[in-house]
Amino acid sequence: MGGILLDDLDMDELGGFGGPCPGRYHLLVQECHENDKGALVLKAEVIAGRPEDQVGKVHEEMLFASDSEFPRRIRLLLAVVLGLTTVDQLKVKKAAGESADIPWHTAPGRHFCCVLSPNEHNGKVRQQMGIDIFPTSKAKAQDIPTNMKAVGVQSAAEGTAPAVADDPFDGVDI
Repeated sequence: MGGILLDDLDMDELGGFGGPCPGRYHLLVQECHENDKGALVLKAEVIAGRPEDQVGKVHEEMLFASDSEFPRRIRLLLAVVLGLTTVDQLKVKKAAGESADIPWHTAPGRHFCCVLSPNEHNGKVRQQMGIDIFPTSKAKAQDIPTNMKAVGVQSAAEGTAPAVADDPFDGVDI
């Protein structure tokens, strides 16, 4: 019986767990949709960040639908950071007693910064986003290397976040 050749395989990428290690990253959304159970499926490529050797890896996140506050806050925060809605639009919906319908299908190609931290579940450790999700324009993102050329911003200097005049979180603490 022959053995399995290992010489060209990356052992860190077996089983689909080859995403980035803990760090602070600039991510480009590749895929974003709600699955048949209502969970938000997000796949985003690391285009810059620390540690630098994680560029090109894809982070996969599943944000489950829930009535509890924390999962709803993360999903809404991500929607605002990606420019899929605004805080003002959410306030209007809330005042009208309506739910927020987010066009997640328009997220691919958009970018954001986040902190990925280890999270243990069922004996496996994966990196996970928490509430540390923000646009490149926020002060919290200033120490994260960015790659604005990768998102089509040719005038920005490589490695620095651009100044954005219309901050979606102006006056909102995130």
